[in-house]
Amino acid sequence: MEGIQRRFLKYLTFKKDEIYPRRGCDHLAMLVRFEMQPLELRRINNSLKFLFKLVRNQTDSPALLSKVDFHVPVRISRRDPTFYLSAPKSKVKWSIHFMCANFNLISDCCDLHHDSIRDLQSKFSENHFSELNA
Repeated sequence: MEGIQRRFLKYLTFKKDEIYPRRGCDHLAMLVRFEMQPLELRRINNSLKFLFKLVRNQTDSPALLSKVDFHVPVRISRRDPTFYLSAPKSKVKWSIHFMCANFNLISDCCDLHHDSIRDLQSKFSENHFSELNA
């Protein structure tokens, strides 16, 4: 899928500049130029949005919610992750693992029950883009 996005961005560059981009051109620069997000980031944002709705009962799925393992620490600590990550053994469990692992990356600066979905997504985008630019 990323290859299709890359070709589309090159096509947009060609249509706008009337010159096809050279081989090995910076993909991130083209994304910024056309105000697009990488597909990986879009997948993560959608998984955060689904997890947010699942935990807040905006998505009615008790079967999926029962598969989410909340981490309950023995001692109170501000650095404990929100979700316990067990080894996924099925596609459904892998999807939940993916969502929970992504939220755990920002759990020290976000609260799933208090913050809005936009807050969660912007925090993740800030963290993700700082990693890409480093």
